[in-house]
Amino acid sequence: MTVIEGLRSYLLANAEIAAIVGTRAFPLRLPQKVDLTAHKGAIVLTRVDDIRDAHLRGPNALSRARIQVDCWAQTFDDTTALGTLCRQRLNGYSGTWTDNAMSPPTLVRVQAILMDTESDFAEPDIQGGFYRHSTDYMVSYVSVDEAILI
Repeated sequence: MTVIEGLRSYLLANAEIAAIVGTRAFPLRLPQKVDLTAHKGAIVLTRVDDIRDAHLRGPNALSRARIQVDCWAQTFDDTTALGTLCRQRLNGYSGTWTDNAMSPPTLVRVQAILMDTESDFAEPDIQGGFYRHSTDYMVSYVSVDEAILI
């Protein structure tokens, strides 16, 4: 499981977020065929960067990723409301994300998610005009496949 997969599952497990976006949470970009006029919103998750520290004995399993969470909707109010729900769900979180569909199950141990920056945008050229609420989060985590290095 990647940090983006875990983050997507964690966001969609929230009933309020799922009621707005359904399963419309995508990596990297909003697909062209997603019709936001028929729905209330969508989320796009982007790993902007991922810093992996090292120490004198070699690589460290702890990663620090900057994850951009873009909330899309047809109105500014819907976009900022979705952004607020995501911030309430993510900011300050620590815990474990597990993918039991894999054999053996894979997991990501999240030490902390902290909000960094927040911005609002109007996108008039996309399907007649939409709004985007963009928030960067700093995510400190360890993937199970790298945990043996600790």
